[in-house]
Order: sequence, then structure tokens, then C-alpha cells
Amino acid sequence: MKARFLIAALLLTAGGAPVAGQSTDTALYVVRLGVDTVAVERWVRSPDSLHVVAVTRSPRTTVRRYVVHFDGAGSVTGFSTGAAGAEVTPTGGAVPIAGGTFAPYALAVWQGMRASTSAITVAMMAGGAVRDVVVQQRADNEYTLPNQFGAPLSVYVDERGGITAIDAGGGSTVERVPPFDFEMLTREFAERDRDGTGLGPLSPRDTARATLGGGTVMIDYSRPSARGRTVMGGLVPWDDVWRTGANDATQLITDVALRIGDVRVPPGSYSLFTVPRRGAWDLIINRQTGMSGLQRDPAQDVGRMPMQPAAEASHTEQFTIRVEGAGTDARLRIMWGDADVSVRIRADP
Repeated sequence: MKARFLIAALLLTAGGAPVAGQSTDTALYVVRLGVDTVAVERWVRSPDSLHVVAVTRSPRTTVRRYVVHFDGAGSVTGFSTGAAGAEVTPTGGAVPIAGGTFAPYALAVWQGMRASTSAITVAMMAGGAVRDVVVQQRADNEYTLPNQFGAPLSVYVDERGGITAIDAGGGSTVERVPPFDFEMLTREFAERDRDGTGLGPLSPRDTARATLGGGTVMIDYSRPSARGRTVMGGLVPWDDVWRTGANDATQLITDVALRIGDVRVPPGSYSLFTVPRRGAWDLIINRQTGMSGLQRDPAQDVGRMPMQPAAEASHTEQFTIRVEGAGTDARLRIMWGDADVSVRIRADP
């Protein structure tokens, strides 16, 4: 049984929301990437603290705990991580981003809800660094703020100030659900790991290899999955430079000179980027390597060339790169979602 079906079954027998007037509110959240459940979180909020337990599934089931203490005005006075972590006093009462969970953004929004203005600056701390973020009210039940990487979050609240949902972009969502057996689901996730049916890495690294002109061509890249999301024109915007995969930049390593499209590529290591378009894509070859796929330096570009779409393309669930052919002539092919594009690649003595 897949995790999302197990959660659905548990919700059919779940109880209702906490009784109004209780001094402690226990909230359970399901974190999804597309249609797949990637984490569950439990928040226990009292007038002076927030206790968080987060169970993440990738690359394997991990349980994280932390506690945040705050005063009557909602300002953070201290926090601790782990089952019995030492209390830490954050710089300037900053909201700590800890454990890779979404609860810190709830704390920031609660501070914003206390303000008499539609926007408030809240200090947040990640990795010891403190920065100010703006929490802005967009509607009676919606607040926005950036995450630790600067990407926008939309946080939705109910009439009591409880967090009902978070839209983190890229098909990543957080939804408050009725009570279920949190510990049982945690054991289920761990058992799936032991059985080899766990979620695993969300974007595993893979390698495409080919022999051209007596030399070896290798492409090292990450493989995200669609997971029910619209890929091209949705998750991957049209007409913008794309990392062509996930996480670290996709690398091309060759020990033979190549000609890719009309661009000559000497032996060496390179990074690959693309510009997806509704017609022909652009492939960009860059000299810089070993960086995040978001850190391209255009000054290091070797060149760019068009990639042609296939006449017919079927759905590809997991992002795939292939070098198809042998001898001295082949095609570099990229497939994901309903996209299937390629460019000629050949040995260039």
C-alpha cells in the first residue's frame, strides 16, 4: 500500500479538530511533492512553546524533533533540537529554521498576525545566519513570505490563526489533516525502507555513457520525477535557463573532442544547461563545473545550440538523458514529462 493511500485510510477514522478554548493545539500535517507524501509533521502549540516532530522519508525515514519557546508577545526566547538538546537563545529573538520543517514559517506568520499592519519584518535564523524576511498579508486567510532560499511561500490560516495549508511552490504542499496514528505511520515508513520499497532519494544521481570515436562520453545528472506535476511550462518555466535536472549542475565529461550541434567541445569537463521552449530548445555548454545547477556563470559558456523536438513524444515520468548511437555519430537526447528533444553529437578528430 502506498503511503498516500495509508494516510487516506487513517483519515476515514480520524477524529475532529481540537476543541475550541483548549490551551494546547495539536496539529498534524502531510507534506507532499506532487502526489507523493514525502514527510509528516506534528506541531503541539501551547501559549509559550511549539513542539515539533517531523518524519521525512527521503532518502530514508528520519525523525527530527525540536522545541521553540516564545514569550507572550510571540517573540522567540529559545529553542532546542533533538530529544534532549541544550537550550539555545537565538540572536535578537530570531525565528530558528531547524530540522528542515515548515513549522518555523508558521511562527513567522503568527508574528505577522499580531501586527496591526499588512506587512511585518521578522528575523529568521538558518545555520547561525540571521536575515530579515517580510511577512505580508495578501487576504484574510493568506500570508506570504520567502523561505530560506528566497523562494516564495503562501501560508493559509483559519479564523483561529491555525495553519491550514502551505504552498511552497514547485508542487510542494503542506496540508493540515485530521488526527491519525502518527507513530504507526512512522513505523510504516521505516518498514518500507527495510523492505526496499521506501521513497529513496527524490532526485537520484545517474550516469549516461557512450563510446564515440574511440573515447568515452559521460553525462552525470540528477533525475527528478514528475509525481503528477505539470513539468514543462509548469515546474520548468518556458524560455528560462534551466539546470537540466536537479540539485548540482549536470556534467558532461569527455576524453575525446566532440562537436555538439555546430559547437566544438575539446576534451574535458563541462556543465550542461538548457532553455526549454515550446519549439526547439537551446542547449548551453559551460566550462564551470562542481557547482549548484543554479550558479551558472554566462561568461563561462562555450556555446549554445538548438535541440530539436521529437515528432511524437510519450510521457516520461523520470527525467532522462541518453547518448544514443555509436562509432563516431550519436544524438544527445533529453526527455521529461511530454518533452523529448535531441541534438547531434559526434567525435571531432
